[in-house]
Amino acid sequence: MANKGNKKRRQFSLEEKMKVVEAVDSGTEKMRPLIVGRSANPQCLKNVHSLPCDYRANQWAWMTQDLFNEWLMQMDARMKQAERRILLLIDNCSAHNMLPRLERIQVGYLPSNCTAVLQPLNLGIIHTMKRLYRSRLLKQILLKLSSSEDQRKVNIKQAIDMIAAAWWSVKQSTVVRCWQKAGIVPMELTDSDKETAASEPDTAIEKLWHSVAIASCVPNEVNFQDFVTADDDLTISQELIDTEVIQNTVAGENTDEAGSEDEGEVSLPQQPKITITEAISSVQKLRWFLSTCVDVPDAIFGQLNGIDEYLMRRVTQTLVDSKITDFLQTK
Repeated sequence: MANKGNKKRRQFSLEEKMKVVEAVDSGTEKMRPLIVGRSANPQCLKNVHSLPCDYRANQWAWMTQDLFNEWLMQMDARMKQAERRILLLIDNCSAHNMLPRLERIQVGYLPSNCTAVLQPLNLGIIHTMKRLYRSRLLKQILLKLSSSEDQRKVNIKQAIDMIAAAWWSVKQSTVVRCWQKAGIVPMELTDSDKETAASEPDTAIEKLWHSVAIASCVPNEVNFQDFVTADDDLTISQELIDTEVIQNTVAGENTDEAGSEDEGEVSLPQQPKITITEAISSVQKLRWFLSTCVDVPDAIFGQLNGIDEYLMRRVTQTLVDSKITDFLQTK
């Protein structure tokens, strides 16, 4: 994880190179996350054409004005296609100062220095997502420890997958509760919401942390609270502080910083290309494994069926297209 003190600087290093942009409505819809990294073309994303989020890069891994406006225009286009109009509440920071012309989005600024009490994302949504991400990260580390792998070798692709999974795992009841705490929109929680809206205790993740700390010899001065709050004070957006820094950021906005990124990015073996037949076979193996387990929720089998159906559609369409091509070539 990213960290604030030099003494702890290299304990967890990947997250200081990535920032996450999130947007959520009053309880029914979460927007696709935008992740900002330092490398435009990291090696681990070679031959990767689909991600569970949007990925952009600049040399500081900051949310800049250009990146925010690009994201805003894309959202405006989606709203236009869906014939919707929305009010978007945002923080008053330098990256949000010069907005493009929008057709379907009205932007409202939250009062300065009040985001801690008015911004629903800051009232528990971001904390919940970070906790879910860190839980996945610790489980990944424990899994690697059990197989004698270097537990700190988590590349950008793996981090992106875990971040996206954590974001989509944030419950609707959590979102509703945070909007209610902000008091911006009058809302009532149902009884079922009240039962699930309470934030889950950090006990489980703390147990994971202690297991990892003992197994990987984390220094005694690095405690669980350091792990939880490691990135609270990181700069996440372009600030109007130093003209030269801003100019360098803008100049490097669309450049490939893979060279400098590789200095800190872990080097993992390149994954071989998987054929669709191999992917289908893997799903069948996973289905068989789950059938040997006890009390597997029906939802898990449903998700597996969705993956299987998608792969079968892909392979069927490929076969149909090839047959048509062969037929036309014989004419």
